[in-house]
Amino acid sequence: MKKLLILLSFAFVFAISCEREDESDGKTKTTVYDTVRTEILHHVNDTIRTVVYDTVRTIATDTLQVVNYDTVRSIITDTVLIVNYDTVSIAIYDTIRVAISPEQYRLYSWQLYDFMKSKTDTSLIYNVKILDYNPKEDSIRLSMDKFRNIKLNLDLKDCKGLTRISFRGYYLPNLVAISLPNSITELGYWSFAHCPSLSSVVLPRGITTIGSGAFEYCSALTSINIPEGVKKIDYWSFYGCSSLRTLILPESLTYIGDSAFASCTNLRIKIPQNVSHIAGDAFVGTGGEYNLPVIDENNPYFVCVEHVLFNNDKTELISFWNHWCSSYTLPNSVSKIAKGAFMGTTLSSLTINKTVSFDYWTGVGLIRSLTINCNNFVFPDDSGYLGRNGTENITFGENVSSISSVVDYGDVTIQTITLKSTTPPIFDGGALRISNNCKIMVPKSALNDYKSAPLWSNYANQIVGY
Repeated sequence: MKKLLILLSFAFVFAISCEREDESDGKTKTTVYDTVRTEILHHVNDTIRTVVYDTVRTIATDTLQVVNYDTVRSIITDTVLIVNYDTVSIAIYDTIRVAISPEQYRLYSWQLYDFMKSKTDTSLIYNVKILDYNPKEDSIRLSMDKFRNIKLNLDLKDCKGLTRISFRGYYLPNLVAISLPNSITELGYWSFAHCPSLSSVVLPRGITTIGSGAFEYCSALTSINIPEGVKKIDYWSFYGCSSLRTLILPESLTYIGDSAFASCTNLRIKIPQNVSHIAGDAFVGTGGEYNLPVIDENNPYFVCVEHVLFNNDKTELISFWNHWCSSYTLPNSVSKIAKGAFMGTTLSSLTINKTVSFDYWTGVGLIRSLTINCNNFVFPDDSGYLGRNGTENITFGENVSSISSVVDYGDVTIQTITLKSTTPPIFDGGALRISNNCKIMVPKSALNDYKSAPLWSNYANQIVGY
């Protein structure tokens, strides 16, 4: 074996080293390294076994295209840590193995599908560095449903210009960690949703939006740094991240969407002063029984009274966080109940003394007993339908003379309607529709009046005096 060292020195010095082996058949093998023998730059001859120095860590692009598949194992030794994916054909990719675990690979984004297809060892964590992506698109999408058991650490930092991630993480249940380039500004819908193995994410500084369901049910995620500059955390973004314990929201944040942190049962969280929108169900089940959300005292948009969130002038009840309260009377200042305000509530009784408006899906229908002390009360027309999810008893106060309507839409029906007025309330253009099992409780002195009153008379057999 002969060694040839070529040293060229002008304004700088460049050196390479070669190993050459002559055989009786006249074939010559040459392997060219960089000056410190950490990278194979070139290899000639497809049959002669070569020796790769222990210092080699990289094999350059296109180096082994002419190598016979049968000799790949002798060319790539156990010391090689990183192999360019396009160095050899996918047909022999499984023969390129490294000694250490986890494995490390460098791929282009369009090669990832074939790479995952070639992997069968579910005991390893494959470290994959994506070198580039299709420059005609500003997002990367992965669909790896067939390779659900392959564990993956994904590094996208070299994907310069990539602005959006749209992974649909349902297909990467064993994604363990991911690093993103600084060019990312948005995590698309359900980017990493249902990735129960994902425990590490580094979000770049340029990001402004965390999309809907981005980390939904990432149950292994214990912490995440949300950088300054993020303005919007959309609906379901961190839903069901049950291991998430600490999270510092940036001062730039202004919007927190529906169920954004719902069911994050171990999370302690403080809402910054610039947040101007909080969905009513954004924190359902957040922090368990004791670690309830806290509003920054300098926030001008909201006020929290005994763990009940209102807008700043207390005309809208945004969310009911109080887990210890079983009975609650709505303040007279409230004229509106927000969407999701009572979702996840443990309330057993709610008293309303003034007519209020309801957003869709308020959760009022989850409360077992309602007491209404105002005329023409309009029950929420949403999936909190009376009786559907939990309302069993409705009481109308003695000063109630008119009722908009009482309609039981539910599978779990209203059991009792109690009226305290001795004069049967009229139905102002509304309807009375209840099940045959519902009791209508009225003052004894007014029993016959109720049984003969319009609409009430349709349920005369169910009217009982007390």
